[in-house]
Amino acid sequence: MTLLENMGVYGLQNEIADQIWELVASWDFFARDTIGKQLTRAFDSIGANIAEGYGRYHYGDKIKFYYYARGSAFESQYWIKRATKRGFISNEQAISFLKHIVEINKQLNTIIKTHKSKKS
Repeated sequence: MTLLENMGVYGLQNEIADQIWELVASWDFFARDTIGKQLTRAFDSIGANIAEGYGRYHYGDKIKFYYYARGSAFESQYWIKRATKRGFISNEQAISFLKHIVEINKQLNTIIKTHKSKKS
């Protein structure tokens, strides 16, 4: 296991991203092609940006990608709410996903704050 994989936020994001992938894969073509692709890409983007930020050398670069990850988390919230409203995600699933996104954002905020203090 790499240091990146030991980051709690990265592991949590990957776990939820896989759950979303499995859920979206069961939807009909139209739902997968519209909401499903957007939701999957947004959630996968959280982890991709965490990984890219982790791999950057300068604190400013790291922070920038952690902000991108946070933005993708907010986008994921939007798509979860759309999918729930349109009947593709149950209220219980949505609540669980949204709670995890809140936790991901808290952890990202902590990481950003830590890197900002190191930068100055």
